[in-house]
Amino acid sequence: EIQDALYNKEVDIAVHSLKDLPTELPKGTQLGAILERANHRDVLVSICGKKIADFTSEDKIATSSLRRKSQLTQINKSVQVVEIRGNVDTRIRKMQNGHCQGMIMAAAGVERLGLHEHITEYLNEKQMLTAPGQGAIAIEIREKDNEILEVLSVLNHNDSEICVTAERSFLN
Repeated sequence: EIQDALYNKEVDIAVHSLKDLPTELPKGTQLGAILERANHRDVLVSICGKKIADFTSEDKIATSSLRRKSQLTQINKSVQVVEIRGNVDTRIRKMQNGHCQGMIMAAAGVERLGLHEHITEYLNEKQMLTAPGQGAIAIEIREKDNEILEVLSVLNHNDSEICVTAERSFLN
């Protein structure tokens, strides 16, 4: 819906979590700015205070990401992995209501919402490789919209742009 509004000139910019954008943007759009990247790592959010290695076959860890599911089972082969959907608040509420004992989420999303108290473990790159662009906010614009591109130039964080461009190029 956001991209449709951009194409139809109902909005001038579309703000996205960069990890959710395809590596090749739809024809007629481009990235106008990459904001300074927040924490790129994944985290375990848990109601029981355990670390991933301490979960048993009785415990459930939720994620909607195939990437995370695959790597999670390499960290702890006995844990049950279940699907979960919704925004961060919805997912935490589902966990608190018994859907699971823990979830793997992007640190940036949890931290941006000030929900640090739910994080029980930060995962390093040896445990779980993150999605390219994770932790970065991207502003998408229509191609060749030089006026908007100039306005957004003050928001662009050059080091973050270089880093996520390399990651997305590698994925592509």
